[in-house]
Amino acid sequence: MEDAVAQSVEMTASVVASRVSLLNQLLDDLDTAQPSLAHVEERQSASMWTDIPSCAAFVANYQDALWTTQQNLRTIRTEIEALAVGLKASADALTDIDETTRQDLVDLVARLDEDRPAQSPARPAGVVVDAPPANTPSGHM
Repeated sequence: MEDAVAQSVEMTASVVASRVSLLNQLLDDLDTAQPSLAHVEERQSASMWTDIPSCAAFVANYQDALWTTQQNLRTIRTEIEALAVGLKASADALTDIDETTRQDLVDLVARLDEDRPAQSPARPAGVVVDAPPANTPSGHM
């Protein structure tokens, strides 16, 4: 199913611009979340939590959750980078296609200019183009 969806997306300049905007928004959101999470993670120390044994499990789970979240944010950043690289490749291909199409058009116009047949000489006066041959009554032989 993913292939069918991927094949149905037409890459245009507006699609590329839309995807760039979305990736920038994702990166902005990520850049907002990461420092806050890092700050919370840095504040975790022995002085932050009580020595009560029943809290130790909570602290361990909490610190593990913070670490896992940081790893997930790093993974998301890596995925955004990969998407950006893929999008750039698509945009470059689109530009190449546009340039190729433009060059094909330039070549066609040049070919038409070069291969233009010479203008027909002017018809001599008195020559009728669509008249039937003189020796047949209706123009049929």
